Amino acid sequence: MPAQAAIFSDGNPAFETGEGFKGKVLSKFAAEGSPLLSGLLIGEKYLQNKAAALEVEFGKGCIVLFGFCPQWRAQSFGTFRMVFNAVLF
Repeated sequence: MPAQAAIFSDGNPAFETGEGFKGKVLSKFAAEGSPLLSGLLIGEKYLQNKAAALEVEFGKGCIVLFGFCPQWRAQSFGTFRMVFNAVLF
């Protein structure tokens, strides 16, 4: 994945990691400014510096959580890699 990628989000969650979090932040929204590339965005301050994807330890394995739609109908082709990487992981 490149250092920055466009994602499609429509009412999806943004994650915050708390104390004792076991896992990795795979992607996050910028700490300042608007992440909007096109469309409409209300409340960008609620996304700033929040995680968009996490890898969370669970038992002997892990769970990959996406707070956006990496597979969404021809939007943001670059995020398909995240789906395939999660499957192959």
